[in-house]
Amino acid sequence: MKALSTNNEQAIQNKIIELTKQNSILDLNLLRLSRKYTNLEEQEKMLRREYHAKDSDMAEKDRFVQERINSLKEWKANAMTQLQFLF
Repeated sequence: MKALSTNNEQAIQNKIIELTKQNSILDLNLLRLSRKYTNLEEQEKMLRREYHAKDSDMAEKDRFVQERINSLKEWKANAMTQLQFLF
């Protein structure tokens, strides 16, 4: 009877050791995934900031080009009217 209980205790201890190892591996994997997720989250935020900065720069350049085109059209119209007065 004593041999039976020692085998049973040994089996329980082995099972506890196995489950503890699995739990440690899962904890380690969770930490790694958490770090990766945090890193990817930071990269995504940085990319969004860069995208919005580029987007606003492009919008600013578009406004500048449109203003320049409009001023050149006005200059051309003024030049045409002045040429008509000369000829």
